[in-house]
Amino acid sequence: MIEFKEFANQWSKYNVQPSKKTKHLLFLVVYPDKLSWTFPIEKMTQMTTLLVSGGTTGAGTGHNIQHCLKSEVEQVLTDNTECTHAMIVSVGMIFDMTAPKTQIQHFIDFSNSDKYCKAHIIAFPNRLPYCHDQHIELNLIKWREHNCPTVYTLFEFTERSEENFHDDYTPHWITATRYTVENFAEDERKYKGYAYPVSEERINKSAKVWEAIIDGNPNWFDLVSSKDNYFRHLYARSTQCYYVVNNEYTFIDKIKEKDLEFDLIFTPAAGYIGEMFANELNFNGKVIFYDYFEKNVIAKRNITEMNMTMIEIKTYASFFDHSFDFSGGHTASEKAKDYKDEATLLEYQRNLTEVEYRVMNLLNIDTAQLIEDIKGKTVLFNTSNIFGYHMVHAVYSLDKIDIAYNTIKKLLNTHAKAYVFRGTNPAKKMTIEQCITDI
Repeated sequence: MIEFKEFANQWSKYNVQPSKKTKHLLFLVVYPDKLSWTFPIEKMTQMTTLLVSGGTTGAGTGHNIQHCLKSEVEQVLTDNTECTHAMIVSVGMIFDMTAPKTQIQHFIDFSNSDKYCKAHIIAFPNRLPYCHDQHIELNLIKWREHNCPTVYTLFEFTERSEENFHDDYTPHWITATRYTVENFAEDERKYKGYAYPVSEERINKSAKVWEAIIDGNPNWFDLVSSKDNYFRHLYARSTQCYYVVNNEYTFIDKIKEKDLEFDLIFTPAAGYIGEMFANELNFNGKVIFYDYFEKNVIAKRNITEMNMTMIEIKTYASFFDHSFDFSGGHTASEKAKDYKDEATLLEYQRNLTEVEYRVMNLLNIDTAQLIEDIKGKTVLFNTSNIFGYHMVHAVYSLDKIDIAYNTIKKLLNTHAKAYVFRGTNPAKKMTIEQCITDI
């Protein structure tokens, strides 16, 4: 099991450059100094990192994400002179990224305001207040103007709101001598959860839930207390379903630039991206549709072999004991130019000549079978967002994901005649890599 600093180094090696739009925003994942690195703590570190590393829903890349110990926070903030605002989250923080307005978007809005700080204020009567370390948002420009006061520690105040969010110690706002700290509003609080990693009792309980998730227990949520907001928000995006359409750009033009004639395509069962590759690339061979979940493979086989229209798929979904997701992909206007109309996609489906439907888990791949499949062939291997998918990160360690990701590329490099690898790396960045081997 890797330690926190090793985890941070492993994440940073993928070197996802901050986007121009958000490079001035610092996303800082903080680890309590004396916290022991255990199995549930590793999972919490992984999930917190994943959710704040890119995009308003946590599914993208491009955030300026850094890791540090709690004792290093002020120094890191001081060193990041180009940043104007910081989201500081402790390991164990989780957000519901299905919220109407996610916490990332709330933070972006905060960065466009003139506010100094948002935090979970703890202000017990007759005691000095402080900011809880679970989640703080800070205007670094104003923080520097105030001579960089400590982020977490107790501070004198001159006024506080009479209202509390709960009990008598969570004021809506509190004013110190030079600045005002606001508490997170209710429309933010209800879409976030904290695992309290320094609580041994809570961590021991969470370990049993994590073990159930990793063991593939479909009823793992039954182990969760109704008051446990951490796993409640994790569960919000954990249910199995078949994605009828793809929610990603194809990058098919970049694949065409590789100027290869493919005779084998590996592609996830979801949507129609495989059909597009088979029809629009220079291809003459076999398509292998795969998914680790058997019901998704069954759905793909039936939809493809019966060449179902969207209306027919909706009827089929009403009878099949499985969830179907019809959102995203070519139904989203910003991605419409990357996909075809329904009639064209159905024609593409009919044009498939050699197809296999395979239950296959990329994280535990049968290497002997893969070698047999790809040996001497020119392969397009599409992994989509699998290696950066949030539930893959929930089930597998970052180290395991990293090994599986590189194993497939090494096997392609060793046994294929030529290949293009298309998919996200473990840090969610889409990569399209080509190699022509010596075979």
